[in-house]
Amino acid sequence: MQYGPSSYDRRHVINAYYQYDLPAGKGYRFHGGPAVDWFLGGWYTSGVFSKWTGVPVKVTESSQVWGGGTATIGATDYMVPTAPLPSTGLSRNVANNTTCSNSIFNGTVGGNVGGASGSNMDLFSNPGAALCGFNYIQLSSRGRTGSANPMYGLPFWNFDMRLGKTTAIKERFKLEFSADFFNIFNHENFNNPSLSIGSPASFGVITGTYTPPNRTNSARWIQMGLRLNF
Repeated sequence: MQYGPSSYDRRHVINAYYQYDLPAGKGYRFHGGPAVDWFLGGWYTSGVFSKWTGVPVKVTESSQVWGGGTATIGATDYMVPTAPLPSTGLSRNVANNTTCSNSIFNGTVGGNVGGASGSNMDLFSNPGAALCGFNYIQLSSRGRTGSANPMYGLPFWNFDMRLGKTTAIKERFKLEFSADFFNIFNHENFNNPSLSIGSPASFGVITGTYTPPNRTNSARWIQMGLRLNF
């Protein structure tokens, strides 16, 4: 009845790491006098690139699909697509979408559905048409809920980088300077929107950015550091 991919099913994930030391200074290919070696030596850079595809997103029917929650059957479940799944992605300037009529909405929906909340971005290029591509769960005729055939949400990518320099001060001391750039390109990653049949005006509307678990903000961060090793 509820066979389908898990809620955390990411089909493709890539994490890449690099580190590069500038081959300059004393003991390296490019070197000169003490002043030149002091200025050019010890520079390095490193970084982490992460990218993954979206997780399943489903259209919720209501909080009382089965007439009330029980210990064995959840109260919330997902609507069944009646046509090929609409394509998902980041669609900007959504307005004047095709209207469509479906009895489950008790009338006609569409028009400016995607821009109703003011964000002007939507998961669908035509949210009005996408909204009408789903129907109530009918286990007697379909045998499954919408969990069996979900859409996939927005992808994510991020690049963090460090630039640093280690300078030797005589034999016992080393001074290390570092500059860390989190989300160096200030790339915007968005949260998956709400897909509730009970809120057609906000269907697919994107309202916020995604913040990674190890961060408190999704925008670019720059962090400087100075450390003396002895």
